[in-house]
Amino acid sequence: MWILYWLAVVNGTAGIFFFLDKKRAVSGGRRVRERTLLLLAAAGGAPAEWILANMIRHKTKKASFRLLLPLLTLVWAAAVWYIWQ
Repeated sequence: MWILYWLAVVNGTAGIFFFLDKKRAVSGGRRVRERTLLLLAAAGGAPAEWILANMIRHKTKKASFRLLLPLLTLVWAAAVWYIWQ
């Protein structure tokens, strides 16, 4: 059960950072580092970032995001499935 709380928090955080980065990219503000976004994705926030990337058209041309977000989403889905078994 703890993993669901973790994923809820980290996905919310990742979504906020991803959205802020898009907003700052449009307005010319200080950007969120790609490393930060990828670390949040690796920590479990990949589903939120993957969904937002496609919804708001952000980081969709970056190979690292295009490849890692779906892969990390599958890894976390497998981890949750394994824990529930």
